[in-house]
Amino acid sequence: MFIISLLSGLLMLNTPLSEIERGGSHSVVSDNVLSIEGVVKTPSGDPVAYANVAVVGTVKGSFTDSDGTFQLFNLADGTYELSISAVGFKSINQRVVVSQSRTEKLEITFEETGVEMPQFSLFANRDRIFSKVPGSVSFLDKSEIKSLKPISGNEVLRRMPGVHVVDEEGLGMRVNIGIRGLDPDRSRSVLVLEDGVPVALAPYGEPELYYSPAIDRMAGIEVLKGSGQLLYGPQTIGGVVNYITPNPPQEEEGSVRIQGGQGGFYSGLVNYGNTFGNTGLQVNLLRKGAENVGPTEFKITDFNTKFLFSLNEKSELGLKLGVYNELSNPKTGILSTISI
Repeated sequence: MFIISLLSGLLMLNTPLSEIERGGSHSVVSDNVLSIEGVVKTPSGDPVAYANVAVVGTVKGSFTDSDGTFQLFNLADGTYELSISAVGFKSINQRVVVSQSRTEKLEITFEETGVEMPQFSLFANRDRIFSKVPGSVSFLDKSEIKSLKPISGNEVLRRMPGVHVVDEEGLGMRVNIGIRGLDPDRSRSVLVLEDGVPVALAPYGEPELYYSPAIDRMAGIEVLKGSGQLLYGPQTIGGVVNYITPNPPQEEEGSVRIQGGQGGFYSGLVNYGNTFGNTGLQVNLLRKGAENVGPTEFKITDFNTKFLFSLNEKSELGLKLGVYNELSNPKTGILSTISI
């Protein structure tokens, strides 16, 4: 018995591996019955590779090889609907009658169609102050700001990559901005603009920021980090932050927004805008205050008017007037008054 077993083992070892593999694959293939085979081509006769071929109403399907051919196995007799699809071509549905006595052979020709891609606005459709400047630019528009429902501008600035904001009184009246690791105290290393105009009262001699534009009336915020920041004035070593106010609308518009909260907090904003001939007008009045938000008590009146004169198709002249009055005791507990 031992000798017979040994000889049998030697005979198996002498059998070529290719024959063993062919025998194994033959036994697997014999279990599958080829029901449908076909080729998918373009109108010019070129094969369509990796097209999806699905049998509607079943879990069976396949995809075409590099030569455009496909095969479907083990379908019971009956009528089936094939769905053939590929990127760049119009999908095709075709009925096929399957019989075990024969293999159904198909030749399918696709009809080319254009691929509709969704539209993306990577920056904006309006040419703004930083649109052609080298460097890293971040932008939040009015819809994004509105979705945040911010109480202060700090909540919006924190959405910008690389921007560090430190709260002082929790309501954003004194914004402290640091970009790329620089000291955020009073935003002295960052140039803060409103519609391209420096916000600091003395940007060359005293760049510290004691007044911050109210986020309530803004239509967007831009942040520039890079070599292009040198174009916009002093104190740009950290970067540039530009608050954008809305332009006058083409048709008459008006809105009223009121907010309230704990500690006697309230905020009311009234907007009106219209265009008369070649002159656009945007007016807004903001009243904001609180009696006891932490240690903070304040009252703010912020009135702004923006005119836009259309000189010709390529030129516009803008004029902006603003009055800001604040009575507050942020941080120190001593009442202070700011009027601009």
